[in-house]
Amino acid sequence: MCSDHRNVVRESRGKVLLSVHVQPRSRQNAIVGVRDKSLLLKVNAPPVDGAANEAVIALLAKALDLPKSTFSVQQGTKSREKSVKVEHITADDVLKLLEKYF
Repeated sequence: MCSDHRNVVRESRGKVLLSVHVQPRSRQNAIVGVRDKSLLLKVNAPPVDGAANEAVIALLAKALDLPKSTFSVQQGTKSREKSVKVEHITADDVLKLLEKYF
């Protein structure tokens, strides 16, 4: 795993955790890069009633070509800084799939 991205994608106890920073109410849903050791995601959903969290999961599921059920927000459900758990994939595979965003 690339040391520059160790804080963005990390593997712990058999699960992969992504550090993400979310900008809700954006014009588009997109992964725009890395900022402050987090993957920067823009979602057009508002941060109300979990809508932004659902948009984050949908965006990551599409980017990693995995079902939404393999993702869950572990920390930061009411914050822009989140930790998202991904199941059934290795950290190295996640890095390869997200490589174009780094």
